[in-house]
Amino acid sequence: MIVVINSDAKIHDAILSSLLEAGIKANVLRFVSTEDNLIDIVKFYFPEIIIINLSDPRLNVEMVMTAINQDRRFLSFGVIGVFSVGGKEEDQLVFKYRNSQIVTFLENYRIRTNLGMVVNIIKKNYQFVFQSDFANNIKDGCSGSILVENDIQCVSSYTGIISTMLVSRGIIMPDDKMQLQLALEELIVNAIEHGNCSITYDEKTKGMAEGKSVVDLVAERNKDPQIAAKKVEVLWDIQKNQTVLSVIDQGRGFDVKSHLDVLRRQDKFSFHGRGIKIASSLVKEVRYNKKGNKVSLIFNNKNAEIQMPPGLMVGQPFNVKIGDVIIREGEESDCLFYIISGRYGVYVENKYIDVITPDEIFMGEMAFILNENRTATVVAETSGKLVRIDRKIFVRIVREYPHYIMFLSRLITQRLLRRKTSFY
Repeated sequence: MIVVINSDAKIHDAILSSLLEAGIKANVLRFVSTEDNLIDIVKFYFPEIIIINLSDPRLNVEMVMTAINQDRRFLSFGVIGVFSVGGKEEDQLVFKYRNSQIVTFLENYRIRTNLGMVVNIIKKNYQFVFQSDFANNIKDGCSGSILVENDIQCVSSYTGIISTMLVSRGIIMPDDKMQLQLALEELIVNAIEHGNCSITYDEKTKGMAEGKSVVDLVAERNKDPQIAAKKVEVLWDIQKNQTVLSVIDQGRGFDVKSHLDVLRRQDKFSFHGRGIKIASSLVKEVRYNKKGNKVSLIFNNKNAEIQMPPGLMVGQPFNVKIGDVIIREGEESDCLFYIISGRYGVYVENKYIDVITPDEIFMGEMAFILNENRTATVVAETSGKLVRIDRKIFVRIVREYPHYIMFLSRLITQRLLRRKTSFY
C-alpha cells in the first residue's frame, strides 16, 4: 500500500498521474487529507511508502512527522517528502527532518516526471528502507548497499536517496548534499556507461557527434540481455568517525594508473573524469581496486559527535569470499542471515536454481521460522558482507521490536508470490 497525505487538488492530480503512468495500480493507493486519517490507516494497515506534502498549509506536518518519529511501526516505511520550491529549500528541509524516515525529497514541479520512478526504485530496493532501521542495531557501525540498474535516467533518483541518508545520519552537511549527489551521479553513470556497457571514450565521442546521447548509447547496449541484467552496486560503511562509499560495476575493469595519469594531464574544465574531480574535492581519499571496477570515496564524518542510535546488538558483520558456503542443504536451521552486500547462488541437489542479492534482505529465514532443516545450499558468488542472527537474538529482537515480525511475514509472502522458492 502507498499512502498519500495531501489536501492540495493540483498536487493530488500530479501524484496520481505519475504513479499510474509508472504502472502502480490504483487499488494500492490511499489518499488522505488530514493527519488523523493517516494515523488511523497506519493502525490497521502496513504501508510500504508514505508520500507527504511538506508544503501543505492545511496539513499539520509537524504532527505527522512527530507521529512517524515516535511510532516504531513507521521505521519500516519509506517516506517521500514533496515540497514547493517557493517555500523552504531542500537543504533546509533535509536538515530539519534529518532524524526522520524521509528517504528522499522531491520538488512539486518534478512530481509528474519523477515520483513514479522514485516509488518504483524504493519498491525494488526495499532493503534500503529496512536498513535505515535494522542496521542501527548492528554492532560497530552501519553498513548497507543498493543495486542500480543500467538506466541512466534513474541515476539521479538513486543518488538523491543515498545522499539524503548520509545527511540524516550526520555524515555530510545539508549544504554539501547536492555536490556529493552530483559526484556520486557521475561515478554511477561512468560505472553503467564504461563498466557494465563497455562504451569506450572513442565510441561515446563518435556517438555524440552523430547526435546520440549517453542514454541512447546505453539503451543500444542494453538490447543484449546479458548486459541489461548487469547492476551497479553502491555500498556504504559508516563508522563513528569515518565513512566509505563505494561504487562497483560488473564490467571488465580498466588500467587505473593510466586512467589517473590521463586525468592529471587534462584541462580542469574537461568533461571526462568530472565525477572523480568533484569527488576528490569533497573527500579525504579516492581509492580504486586493482581490477578497476570499484571506486571508493573515503571521508570523515562532518558531525564529530555522531553516535550510532541505541538498540539491540544484533551481531557482528562478517566478510565472505567467492566460493564460501553460507548454508548447507540438510543442516539444522539455527540462524538466519541479514544481507549487507554480495550475490549468493542457491543450489538444490547440486543444481543451480536461484540467486540471492541484498534485495532479499535476509537469507535462510523460511527454514529458520518453520524450524525445518535447510532445503538448499547457498554459496557466495561474489565477495560480500553478512550478519548472522541466531535464534536467541531473533527472539529478543521481536520481543522488543514486534514490527519486525510483520515486516518479515510480508517479505516472505512477497517472495513466494514472485516465484516458487525453497525455504532454505
